[in-house]
Amino acid sequence: QAEAIAKSEAAKKQTEDEVKRLLAEVEKMQKSKKEADADFTQLSNEKGALAKDCKALEAKIAEKEKQLTTASEASAAAAKKAEEEKKQFASNKEALQGQLNELQKKLAASEQKA
Repeated sequence: QAEAIAKSEAAKKQTEDEVKRLLAEVEKMQKSKKEADADFTQLSNEKGALAKDCKALEAKIAEKEKQLTTASEASAAAAKKAEEEKKQFASNKEALQGQLNELQKKLAASEQKA
């Protein structure tokens, strides 16, 4: 009977040790889960902040593209206007040259008469 009690006590001790080991393992897993949850929350917050930064950058890029388009259009319009003014100047110069030639001819003719 003493032997049966000793075996029973040994089995009880072994069971208690196994329960303690399992409880320690569960506690370790719970701690790991808590850490993983904290990491997940931090990463989610960082993702949200990065998404916000990304949207702000996309808005800045869109604004810069709009400014560049406007500047490009303004530059093209200025170049077109400059070309038109150049043509007008050349046309005016040609007309004035023609008038000058006519005046020189009249002057030469009046000098011959005189």
